[in-house]
Amino acid sequence: MVAERARQFGDQFSMRRFFDEVEAVGLIPVSLIYWELTGDDRMVRELESTTGPLPPR
Repeated sequence: MVAERARQFGDQFSMRRFFDEVEAVGLIPVSLIYWELTGDDRMVRELESTTGPLPPR
């Protein structure tokens, strides 16, 4: 998630901003935080379409 945010913000990226964003989202599953911050809902869609454990990436 850090790497994706760094790619999105380029030179404007900072760890402080990243953690401020994560903290603002609250204590929810990482897949939802990833979706909120990056706009990429791939992990959420995988969760919705799977009945068992997800395979390792």
